[in-house]
Amino acid sequence: MPSLEGVSVSTDLRPVAAVVLIAGPDEELIDATLAAIGARAPELVERLRISVIRSSSADEDAAGTVSVELPAIPVIPRGRLQVRLNRDGQPAGTALINVAHFDSVGVVTAALDSGAELDGSSLRFVWMETTRFSGQPLTPDVLRKWSGEPIVARRSLRVDRPIRVTDVGPRPAADTGDAIRMVYRRGSFKLELSCRARDRGQVGDIIRVYADDSDTMYRARLTGPGRAEWIETL
Repeated sequence: MPSLEGVSVSTDLRPVAAVVLIAGPDEELIDATLAAIGARAPELVERLRISVIRSSSADEDAAGTVSVELPAIPVIPRGRLQVRLNRDGQPAGTALINVAHFDSVGVVTAALDSGAELDGSSLRFVWMETTRFSGQPLTPDVLRKWSGEPIVARRSLRVDRPIRVTDVGPRPAADTGDAIRMVYRRGSFKLELSCRARDRGQVGDIIRVYADDSDTMYRARLTGPGRAEWIETL
């Protein structure tokens, strides 16, 4: 099962916000933008790269401290954004900026079929831009939440293609079509039924199961791999 100790991380993983893109007024604007975003989400600052597309300042050579006023929505800016500029608290123009997001994203080192288990040798993390990433990327923080659980591919994975959180996950306690032993209790009466899962689920999830012998569908709570307890008859 994968652990961060066995997963390699690209040496390109480094803070990008500290990179000085343009010296002069734009550098001041970049610093002010990072400060404004940091006030909302300080944990993101080292994962951002700010660039100035254009600005219209009343007097770029004026003395005073520049601050940036972000729009209320979105809370976390991403991509191109129009912002208001203030100098010592007074309106000083506007600017069009680009907020690029970066993160460490998982990729597989060899092609994996759906259902295959991932381990430290088949997974590595690469620092990449995620500004327009489709879905939620698989990051080390997500993997830590699954620590100690076998992780499997939920679809076929191609080499060095960024992995989304929905592409992988803990091995389910039941998958569609799996054999399920369901405990049926009513008062002191107890019966075990052989069923088939109609849904995928983890321990604690409620799924539908079907019993061929009684030609009946039930709703049951998964108590372990291939085990469930009756909730209701459908």
